[in-house]
Amino acid sequence: MICRLLGREWCRLLPGDLNQAEVFYSPRPGGRSSDRHNQRGAAAVEFALVFPLLFLFVYGIVNWGMILSLQNSMHYAAQAGARAALAADPRHEDYAEVLAALARQSAGVSLETAWQQWPAAWSELVLGSDYQQVEVVLSTDAAESDWLLVRLTWPDYPQNALLPLLQFGDWTIPPVPDQLTAQISLRL
Repeated sequence: MICRLLGREWCRLLPGDLNQAEVFYSPRPGGRSSDRHNQRGAAAVEFALVFPLLFLFVYGIVNWGMILSLQNSMHYAAQAGARAALAADPRHEDYAEVLAALARQSAGVSLETAWQQWPAAWSELVLGSDYQQVEVVLSTDAAESDWLLVRLTWPDYPQNALLPLLQFGDWTIPPVPDQLTAQISLRL
């Protein structure tokens, strides 16, 4: 009774007959709990079971965050190219070529500026040499009003990914599209 009120640690300090109460209230002689002894290694097992799932989850978040950042900067570059193309004079005899050159140049400079911290090979992959991979389409269909399309594409993204993709049989972690595309269209 006294040990129950005072706690097991105090029972060992009590003199004489009162110390006998420890035998009834302590699960093991010496006052050590067997629960603590049986729990050794449980944290390591739990960690081994949970860590791979947690790692895959965090890795997917980081990878998709980089993909979304890449996609956002590509979209911004396409938008800058389309805006710059509006400065072309429609009365110029080579209007389509001037418009395409302005759009390519502006989109390329904008993307290179946004990707200064990334390797130059990535910009080369999306823009090509002299920005030739920036797709500029000008429609001058008489039935519709004129419109302009500026498109940037990261081809074959799974083979040229920012971070390595994890392969588990047919599964790819994280799942990614075959190519990243950003395009802007506007009516002239």
